[in-house]
Order: sequence, then C-alpha cells, then structure tokens
Amino acid sequence: MPYGDVQYTAACLAIGEFVIEFSRLESFIRATLADVLRLEDRYSEIVGASYDFATLCRVTRTVLQRQFPDEKDDIKRLFDTCLRVNDARVRLAHGTWAESAGGLIAAYMSRQSLKVDFYFGDIKEVRALAGEATELAKEVVSLAPMVRNYRAQQQEKPADPPSPAN
Repeated sequence: MPYGDVQYTAACLAIGEFVIEFSRLESFIRATLADVLRLEDRYSEIVGASYDFATLCRVTRTVLQRQFPDEKDDIKRLFDTCLRVNDARVRLAHGTWAESAGGLIAAYMSRQSLKVDFYFGDIKEVRALAGEATELAKEVVSLAPMVRNYRAQQQEKPADPPSPAN
C-alpha cells in the first residue's frame, strides 16, 4: 500500500499507539516491582532489565500476592490480563505484516503449534489493545498507594531480634 493511503496510515498510527502504551505499562510494572522490593533507584533498572515482560509480570504478581494475600485474586486478574495483552504484542511485533482487503494484517507462527494464523485484520483490534494497555497501566499505577502504605507499616514495626548463633 502506498504511504499516503488512509488505511495504511491509520494502521501505522494504531500500531505506534499500542507500542507506546504497552511500553508505559511495562515501565509502570517495573517501577512497582522495584517499589515493592524497596530497591534503590540505582539498582531498580538493573534488576528490572533482566526480566522479559512475561517474567516481569509473573515475578511482580507473585511478590504482590505474598505481600497482599487479601488482594490475591485481583492481582492475579490484573497480571493475567497483562500477559494476554503481551501475547497480542508478540504477534503484533513479531508477525509479518502484509496488505489485505481491509488494510494490513499480521501473519504469525506460534512457536508451540508451528501454525501460521492471521491477526489484526481489523485495525480496531489494535486500537482496542492500545486502550487496554492504557487501562492496565492505570491499574498498575493505582497499586502504588497500597505498596507505599505497606512499606510504611513495615518501617514502623520493630525489627526482629537476631537469631541466636548456633
């Protein structure tokens, strides 16, 4: 499709919007993990960078669920949704994009099934994913007060006495 084509341009804009919103989501999850682990800024990027998105979600989910057992189901739902959006991101980023009757479409071969499927034939799907990533980022950010309150409570508690030496 020519670069001046309206459908092509709309598809490129939607893909770019999704990439930006997904990137924000990922950075907020990294910041949440660093916050809940009480990592100093100089270490948070080093620790966070070692995780791909799926692992980052699983680690953050597990840490949060251990610290907030009453919120376990909500935390699971949030990070399961993040992982589902990541699955779509993988298809979007690693798919082979081609022209289709409706604009652009991505062909993606699953590593598990080794079958090619087609995705995003309707660019509204990509726009919806961008919106979902935005909403998920807001949910992750909304965890900050809970995490900070927990940290403040932990700092107020007296330190555990040292274990007796054996």
